[in-house]
Amino acid sequence: MEIPELIEDIIEKTLQGKESDFERRQLDGWLQASPEHRKLYRKFVKVYDLGRYALKWNTIIVESAWSNITGRYLRVGRRRRRRAWFSVAASLLVLVGLYFLFVPASFVERDPVVAVIPPGESKAILKLSDGRQLILNKGMRLDIDDAEVKIDSLSGSLNYAVESHDAGEMLFHEVLIPVGGEFHLILSDGTLVYLNAASRLRFPVHFPANGPREVMLVGEAYFDVERDPSSPFVVHTQEMEVRVLGTDFNVMAYDDDARVEVTLVHGEVSVLVGEEERTLLPSQQLVMDRQKRVCSIKSVDKVDAYVNWKNGVLDFDAMPLDELTAKLSRWYNVEFYFADERLKALQFTGAVRKYENIDYILGLIGATTDVVFEIDKNVITVANK
Repeated sequence: MEIPELIEDIIEKTLQGKESDFERRQLDGWLQASPEHRKLYRKFVKVYDLGRYALKWNTIIVESAWSNITGRYLRVGRRRRRRAWFSVAASLLVLVGLYFLFVPASFVERDPVVAVIPPGESKAILKLSDGRQLILNKGMRLDIDDAEVKIDSLSGSLNYAVESHDAGEMLFHEVLIPVGGEFHLILSDGTLVYLNAASRLRFPVHFPANGPREVMLVGEAYFDVERDPSSPFVVHTQEMEVRVLGTDFNVMAYDDDARVEVTLVHGEVSVLVGEEERTLLPSQQLVMDRQKRVCSIKSVDKVDAYVNWKNGVLDFDAMPLDELTAKLSRWYNVEFYFADERLKALQFTGAVRKYENIDYILGLIGATTDVVFEIDKNVITVANK
């Protein structure tokens, strides 16, 4: 059985977020019509992901295959072009040892005995100025009267950018993201903040009319700062402060990490560590070694690899396995145990949708290396095959 061309077009639009309401209803109807349709849909999405994110567990081989995909994709017609895409993508799966994606018994139809660990979701705890704590979940609507602020958490976000008024007393809120959660909010000045799992942000309900706009961060956050030349935006972490006027940047400052990272996407930022001030330009990253208290600046070829988490993608660029598993621990709320410490140094490059169950990602790693993962409830043991 093949997917009808009309449905293929709608699926592609859906994956790109470009479908209309009518097309969404068409796709829903087709999916509900048959279990076989849903199986074909899952296979389509997985191959689409492979092509889009070019999983490069073996960098040289896959980059070469990806070039072949691009060339063949451009040389054929629309219907044939899609067939060429899936044909080469399927070859790429075999090439890097990911053929199991097409074997129903080992992937598409998961063994019900194997523990399924779902991904994280949009959730947070909002701590108000009077100490009250409110649990936030995507899809709920919440209206709070606190310094005349109306907060709407429908769609998994908080919006503090309300009509201008006299701020009066400086009140602070704090958003706490648990392990296995994420959330985003708009601050009173219009700045957009994405908060990653196991993070927290403390901020004023209304920024002062004069002076800097200051927030305090533990964990990881992406900031899209509303420009205001008269009022710099300052992010405080335990060891540093990041000062900007208006820009896009990512700060990773988890308490249990060995380093702190500031990655600049657009604009310019200054980073102050103790008495030392450093300036970052786009596609540069400052890394501070916590133990040595030493800072270094480097250029990053793939700046998206450090910020794609906010777009629903787990992106790894030559990342050691112990760092990769630390990220997975926060998102999937699991613990990893290494039976062989040497496995921590293995490096991986690739990208995958982070809303897959964890066995999907572990399967990719295990299929292309000599690593095996054993799941016991929420503890995952990493060992040699």
